[in-house]
Amino acid sequence: KSCMGKKIGEEDMKLILKIPPGIDSGYEYRFEGKADWNPGFVEPGDLIFIINDSGDDFFKREGCNLIIMRDISLKQSLIGFKFRICHMDGRILELTSNDIIKPDDIMKIEGEGMPKGPGEFGKGDLIIKFNIIFPSHLNGNRKDYLDKILPDINLTKLDKKLSEESNCEIKKLKPYVMFESARVKDRKSYTDDELYN
Repeated sequence: KSCMGKKIGEEDMKLILKIPPGIDSGYEYRFEGKADWNPGFVEPGDLIFIINDSGDDFFKREGCNLIIMRDISLKQSLIGFKFRICHMDGRILELTSNDIIKPDDIMKIEGEGMPKGPGEFGKGDLIIKFNIIFPSHLNGNRKDYLDKILPDINLTKLDKKLSEESNCEIKKLKPYVMFESARVKDRKSYTDDELYN
């Protein structure tokens, strides 16, 4: 009587979805036999939840590692720095370095990434990728000061030989816009006769 002869009815049920720490996108959680039942089949199907990681504005995920981008000044890259971040679990971490950080350097804090997932122990690492902000302008006094305190690179034999040559042309460098030299206006095609005769 409750199904009005349709063999199926509605049922309210409470299901608890347990999402372990460290789960990545694509993880499936299955409730066996909790999907709809169709009179044409012996058993009801499974209810499957697929976890989708929505991401984070500050932390990027790569496997069980967490990656952050950090801008530092040229001064900080040379003499060291310390800065604080709020981790995903609410802890405040102070990150310090006394090393020289070069462009494209990547550093890590071990064990401060994501949990490695079900059946595994430990955590990934927190990876910091640095972007060094160079000053846009230096006055003459600062240039002179930097020239005195910063070391030069060692000249190669060829550099030394060329520096002693008296006959040379002075050329001033200008900013380059990517692909500007590759643009060719009114490209013309040539025949072999025109090129080689």
